[in-house]
Amino acid sequence: MNIRLWVILICGLVVYNIYYETNIFKHFNSFKKYYKIGIVVIFGLGALKIINSSPKIGYDNMKTLHQFIQFLPMDKNSKDMLTPLFSTPLTSNLPTQSIQRLHKSGKSTKRCVSETKKKYVASLQQWKCNKCKNQLTAWYEVDHKIRLEHGGTNELNNLEALCRECHGQKTAMENL
Repeated sequence: MNIRLWVILICGLVVYNIYYETNIFKHFNSFKKYYKIGIVVIFGLGALKIINSSPKIGYDNMKTLHQFIQFLPMDKNSKDMLTPLFSTPLTSNLPTQSIQRLHKSGKSTKRCVSETKKKYVASLQQWKCNKCKNQLTAWYEVDHKIRLEHGGTNELNNLEALCRECHGQKTAMENL
């Protein structure tokens, strides 16, 4: 059968099931595990087809996914499980344009650091407080190592991610 005919047939059955509030698919629940396996196989074959049809696009997608995983706030076990899926040449590439822009920005002395830059600073520290080394919570704060009024800048080398407690202690000590 043509694939279009299968799609129309399946959509028709689902619409019929919804409209008449029948439970046509209750018999299919016993094979739920096999449907999940089939869906994973179909998506896997689709990904292989995309990679094989255009290796450049596939490589760029894998590189982007690898960079995305590197900066995600996830536990070490998950990251260790996902990272070996990518070859080592991906990690040796030069930083992308957006990361280069983060490194070049910050010349102004306004007290304004973007959320993207805050997350990047925290990810550089493996999402740990730069003072107490505890895991950062969602309420972490990015602080200037050298205060702006003392000549500091918004550049990455002058920023550090701190938990709220450590940031409060540091600010209190500086204000004494």
